[in-house]
Amino acid sequence: MWVDDTFPATTSSMFFDAKELEEEIHWKRPQDLSTNSVLAKMDNYSLPMQGNLGNCWLICAFYALAKSETVWNKVFEFCEFDISNSDYKGKIIIQLWVNGVWEKITIDDRLPTIYKDGQYKLINGSCNDSSQFWAPLLEKACAKLYGCYESLISGRVSEGFLLVTGGYTWCEEVSNGITKMEYLLARIKLINKSRNKYGTQDSNVFVSCDKALTTDTKNILTQELHCYALVELDDTNIGSIKVKIWNPWQSSSGAKSSNSCVNVFLEDLIEFRPRVTYTTTDLNCILNVSNQLIYQNFISEKLVYGEWRALCTSGGTRQSNTFHENPQIYISLKNNSNIHGILHVTLFQVSKRNSSKRKFLEQAIGLHIFNADSKPSCRLSLQQINSLNSIFSTKPEYEYSQNRSSLVSFQFNDNAPNHFILVPSTFSTNINCNFLLRIISCSSIDECKVLS
Repeated sequence: MWVDDTFPATTSSMFFDAKELEEEIHWKRPQDLSTNSVLAKMDNYSLPMQGNLGNCWLICAFYALAKSETVWNKVFEFCEFDISNSDYKGKIIIQLWVNGVWEKITIDDRLPTIYKDGQYKLINGSCNDSSQFWAPLLEKACAKLYGCYESLISGRVSEGFLLVTGGYTWCEEVSNGITKMEYLLARIKLINKSRNKYGTQDSNVFVSCDKALTTDTKNILTQELHCYALVELDDTNIGSIKVKIWNPWQSSSGAKSSNSCVNVFLEDLIEFRPRVTYTTTDLNCILNVSNQLIYQNFISEKLVYGEWRALCTSGGTRQSNTFHENPQIYISLKNNSNIHGILHVTLFQVSKRNSSKRKFLEQAIGLHIFNADSKPSCRLSLQQINSLNSIFSTKPEYEYSQNRSSLVSFQFNDNAPNHFILVPSTFSTNINCNFLLRIISCSSIDECKVLS
């Protein structure tokens, strides 16, 4: 059987640094754990389940694969898992969306287990159908990408969704009580309805929430700082709206549950002001502020790779007198008076997960978008930037996030292209960090360049 020497079956693939373990780790192949092991059963995808790692942000994102054939086919496009085939050698290829491109990750199918109660049991992620192995193999590919399993501890679910869907995410804090939450969930419901209207075959919108959630409803949601998937909204009974939530972790008894979906009342949920993350693989379904579905054809996408560098292009916050030193990106959109203008911009900082010190390296980032009257001939001064019309600034202004997204709606000018200046920034000045800007528009992007 094939062995991946670049990600060996040793503790170096488990942890950043060598550790003494209470229990011995045994690396086993799927056929050692189940006589009828399969990647997945096409007629009944098993849901993923979180193991001992604190990576609910990632396992929650795996939920998208169990619900979307499109996402599944992209991630496992080159995966050939068939233990009944004599040619199968345990070599697995999985695709992940990394820094703007789909990257092939090759692993062997050995998985870390411990021997307990007379059998070998997976330490980390698994499927609730023990004969299916798509989730632990996908988790291993993510671990290899960042160096080891320990690198997967803690994160934002938006990062996980991007990794496995390559989609578009945006987050909203629920801080204005039930009216705000009803508004958010109404948008979820309308977006999902659009799937039938526009012929999409499977789910293209995934929603999750995080922060501490507790409720007396069967004592199900008791973990603090945990991620959940919002599966469904039930508003058939006025005044008692329920939300179906999927929990990637365990039941309240501590035993992993095969039925990890529970219904909670909306008012119980919003009491804890969760952060709601939307991810879609199809930006063509957008909602305006009055919750009416509109349809746009996003036809242009640009990726801009850049960097913040100390004493050069790391100017700090909007309030800093060196703000103009941050990278400035100019874009021009072709006039199209027949449609309503929509621009979706996401700022990513390149992940530091492959470092044990990543928490000290990751930055609080912000994204700012300005409307300009014309194309500037060179970088703008602080005075020139402050004179522009600001149409978007990250709020809360700065806090750590792996990515920042904005969905900007505007009217096209009648006789000229629309001009925008994008300024990605960090809270601290004089730091070193790489970033990626992903720009999508419903109109042709005539020009996209970094000003110098």
